[in-house]
Amino acid sequence: MGKRAIVLAGGGSRGSYQIGFWRAIRELAIDFQIVTGTSVGSLNGAMMLLDNYEAAEELWERLTTKQILDADLPDVDIFSPKGKIEFARALTKEVVINKGVTVKGLEELLREYVDEERFFASKIDFGLVTVNAQDLKPVMIKKSDMQKDLLCDYLLSSAAFFPAFVPHKIGEVSYIDGGYYDNLPINLACELGATEVIAVELKAPGLVRKIDSEYKKIPVRYIKPRFDLGAVTAFAPRFAQRNIILGYNDTMKSYGKLEGFGFTFAKGEYSAAQKDLLPALQAAFELFSKKDGTALEKISSLFLDILGHNELKDKKNQQENFYLIAYLAGTAFDLDILPVYSLDNYNRELIQKAETDRSLLDKLGSMGIKEKLSMLGEAFKTLGRGSIVVLLEDVLRSVATGETEPIAIQRFLLPLGKEVAAAAYLYAVKEIYTQHLSVV
Repeated sequence: MGKRAIVLAGGGSRGSYQIGFWRAIRELAIDFQIVTGTSVGSLNGAMMLLDNYEAAEELWERLTTKQILDADLPDVDIFSPKGKIEFARALTKEVVINKGVTVKGLEELLREYVDEERFFASKIDFGLVTVNAQDLKPVMIKKSDMQKDLLCDYLLSSAAFFPAFVPHKIGEVSYIDGGYYDNLPINLACELGATEVIAVELKAPGLVRKIDSEYKKIPVRYIKPRFDLGAVTAFAPRFAQRNIILGYNDTMKSYGKLEGFGFTFAKGEYSAAQKDLLPALQAAFELFSKKDGTALEKISSLFLDILGHNELKDKKNQQENFYLIAYLAGTAFDLDILPVYSLDNYNRELIQKAETDRSLLDKLGSMGIKEKLSMLGEAFKTLGRGSIVVLLEDVLRSVATGETEPIAIQRFLLPLGKEVAAAAYLYAVKEIYTQHLSVV
């Protein structure tokens, strides 16, 4: 009988994303027989063995940076630009003066929430990664090798984010964060007998080992965030709540219960787009592509190279390419990343945001296409992304009417590839809504 493993990456405060993943697989009734983790991933993994989701969510919604770090830190909003700088300076000072900060608050919380008896009574196997601070050699600690009264110490040893945190000592040996060896311990899960792996990444600092050749044939499903999850030391309830939603949405998309790339859409929305929006988007791309019947898949391969989303390139999946372009438009106009959208709601909000940016441009005065093209030449220096997209959409529209040659938009493909893609999406949406809907 096969064994499914959950592999949880390290990443400090970004670990709340994994709680959203856990919520999703509970709803999907996905069972597992093995959990491995590094750093915060080991902490979350231990909570999964306790099978108490509500307690894990409560713990994350209690965590604050000042609460878990034993340091003299200012009481500032660490998510405001000024507060972020002030906090970073104070933390750096503490780290330099004290050669790292201790995490007494985190240790107290772990001892409060982690039930050692329940952990070891679980039938689920477990392993974590840490590193010996003296010789910098990796240490893989398996559940079967653990001393029961040292469980929290093992977890803290894996999460000792050196040099920001002091090494964690067990007996005479000091340990530092397992991310110095393997921040996503898939090999450890395979060593424990996994025949299938679900790996939850956090896009955080740390080394990730290649999968050993003997385990190459074991299937791995990766769940990964598309949006920034915040600084690894920025623990706060509102960020935890946000990241939990993102982790849940991304997991549901991975299993086909929801749709989208980055932004999240209800199941079936892509099918609805195939009637009008997808053909309109293909037509928008063809305005600045060669007139040889280029389809969305072909033109998207160019964008995937430009935009650094090469993991989609070889899939030739038109649905994912479509949602990638929608994602570029949504991020250009700072749409809310948390809701589960219908395409209608998403597109209406996009148009409203674009009109706001257009009103800002209108304050600069009436501009012809030549002036707009000239302004785009200075786009990086003077305009926000939304305003750039609005200008590019105007240029695209001028190509459609024959006022401007396709070269006018083609020359912006490399320097403004994301914004050109977003402009094409905005153009397509406005074409459809102008024809069929009354936009409020």
